[in-house]
Amino acid sequence: MNSKLTIILAGFLLVCFSSGVTGESESESNQVKERGGKIDFVRETVEREKVNYWGTGIPVFNGNGTSLNPEQEKTILALMDDFQVNTDSGIAAQLYPAIAMDDSGNFVITWQDMRNGNYDIYAQRYNSAGTSQESNFIVNTDAGTAAQTFPAIAMDGSDNFVITWQDNRNGNNDIYAQRYNSAGTPQGSNFQVNTDAGIAAQLSPDITTNGSGNFVITWQDYRNGIDHLDIYAQRYDSAGTPQDSNFQVNPSTGSWGSYPAVAMDGSGNFVITWEDYRNNNSDVYAKVVTWPAICGDANGDLKVSVSDVVYLINYLFKGGTAPLCPPAPYLACGDASGDGKVTVSDVVYLVGYLFKGGPVPCS
Repeated sequence: MNSKLTIILAGFLLVCFSSGVTGESESESNQVKERGGKIDFVRETVEREKVNYWGTGIPVFNGNGTSLNPEQEKTILALMDDFQVNTDSGIAAQLYPAIAMDDSGNFVITWQDMRNGNYDIYAQRYNSAGTSQESNFIVNTDAGTAAQTFPAIAMDGSDNFVITWQDNRNGNNDIYAQRYNSAGTPQGSNFQVNTDAGIAAQLSPDITTNGSGNFVITWQDYRNGIDHLDIYAQRYDSAGTPQDSNFQVNPSTGSWGSYPAVAMDGSGNFVITWEDYRNNNSDVYAKVVTWPAICGDANGDLKVSVSDVVYLINYLFKGGTAPLCPPAPYLACGDASGDGKVTVSDVVYLVGYLFKGGPVPCS
């Protein structure tokens, strides 16, 4: 049974998996020999809508729906040999791979690795032909035996990439990251993403970047109490400079969030989605984040309307959820008057704008 599966489609179909047992794969359509505790990789040229999976007889089509002849299928299938990514000898476990690829087909695979007697984060670079670029390299630079686990990776349009992971070097789980240029050279050192003080656990990071190299890291966070798991995030520019502070994504009351994922568009706007138990069962929620936040959009629905007036009244007078909008301070999108704080004057300002032709928020 595979520990984790990550797929990215960008001219190639890349499937990276960690095999936990020895034997035949359970799926008839995926007849790959699983290799105990090793990381394998499968690469296939994709030029059509449907794929002949592993020679099972399912027809292959190109992009215009034309069936490929047997010789063309053989050529495609010949590219599907898998290869081992980790190059250590021995029986140390390699687990939880993640992968990122650029538009030209160059890619990087990262995973957690037990070859040193404790879990570290390793990675391997490849060019578009699938040729390894140099050797496996360790990502975390701490001394000692603390565990580094559950990596995630994102790559920008210039082949620069960022790896983030869960890190126990401080005696509790924090979120760390490392930037690299296109040659695989570290840019700066490992840095801590979460900025809270104390020993609260931060877990399960995910990362996204856009073509310009701006990136966002998100994770699940216990800083508000062991009985309240929240989703937090941090935005960075292409130089790795934090843009404002850690911010909470899910509502501060009534929500229990876990296992976030994030994606970003070319303008730096992003969407974070997560598991949420606010309805006493597991649902999936998401939040669209524009940058910077829309002034006056207190409820975060990407427009300024009477709903924001109601939201601010509930926050100010009924103990409702505060405006949760980057950039910091988190209340900024509720500060319609632009005086640096959220008060009843912002309610009056929005009413004037919406119903009396008053100035736009923050003007």
